[in-house]
Amino acid sequence: MNSGMPKDIEWRLPRSVGRARALLSEQMRAWKVPDEMADTSVPLLSELMTNAVRHAYVPPG
Repeated sequence: MNSGMPKDIEWRLPRSVGRARALLSEQMRAWKVPDEMADTSVPLLSELMTNAVRHAYVPPG
């Protein structure tokens, strides 16, 4: 059974946690994801992105 949702989503993000949260929120509304799930998913993504931005090594240039 196909729920109409794509299996994969890919976003190319600048080092912006706020932009990642906004994109996820928009996508979840478009998919009509229940608010309770979105209310949990957005802060989880925020934490993941914050850690990635803070701790990832990116070579100069």
